[in-house]
Amino acid sequence: MSDSLRDQLKQAGFTEKTPKARNNKKPKGQRNKARQKENDADRTKQAAAAIAARKAQKIAITELINEHQIKKFAGESVYSYSLEKKIRQLFVSDEARTKLISGEWVITRLNGATYLVPDNTGKAILEINPQWMVVSSRNDNDSSDEYKEHPVPDDLQW
Repeated sequence: MSDSLRDQLKQAGFTEKTPKARNNKKPKGQRNKARQKENDADRTKQAAAAIAARKAQKIAITELINEHQIKKFAGESVYSYSLEKKIRQLFVSDEARTKLISGEWVITRLNGATYLVPDNTGKAILEINPQWMVVSSRNDNDSSDEYKEHPVPDDLQW
């Protein structure tokens, strides 16, 4: 029995496997990096499109505000309103205060400045961007009927 185990297996019908030809695939890490680069490029394109859309919205809103802003509203009456969980005050004329209370005019902000615009302009701004800050005394989103029996008087100043 001078045959080696290898020779015996060959005689039994087992064949010797030849090494497979290497496939030309990139190693797994390099494939993931290529996919990641493609995904990053897609994300960059999407982010650029989103930024362009926001800029277009801001330009449209700026044009609306500049076109329809009410410039002569300053006075000695104080109109208080809440914005971003803070109570703010605006010194307005009595006529402007009445129009703000009735909902004919609304308050909006742009680049840190406060503007008064007609109610229909405020609605147009919200159509362009629903998250834009538009403060109106008409709270259409108020679903609470808890205090409907006790309305706040229009002449109440706080």
